[in-house]
Amino acid sequence: MNESTSSKLANTKHYKRLLANHQSVLINHINHNTDMKPKLIQAILKMYAMRLDAKNIKYYYARSMKLFISALVLDKLDIIKDYESYKTLEDA
Repeated sequence: MNESTSSKLANTKHYKRLLANHQSVLINHINHNTDMKPKLIQAILKMYAMRLDAKNIKYYYARSMKLFISALVLDKLDIIKDYESYKTLEDA
C-alpha cells in the first residue's frame, strides 16, 4: 500500500468516526433537549442517514445541534454548509 492510498484510507476512517460521533450527539441532543415522539425521532434519523455520510460530515460537524436539526428537517443543509471556512485534512 502506497502512502497516498494509506492517507486516503486514514481520512476515510477519520470521517466515519466523525459521522458516528455526530450521530451519537444528535441522538443525545434529541433525547435530552426535546420532547419528540419516537416516530418523529426515527424520521429525523432516516433523513440524517439519507443526507449525511463520511464524505460530507466535515461541513456539518461543528454546527450547533439546534441549527443542524432545523436545517435537516427543513431540507436546508446547503444553507448551513458554508457558515464558516473549514480546513480539511487534505489541506493540513
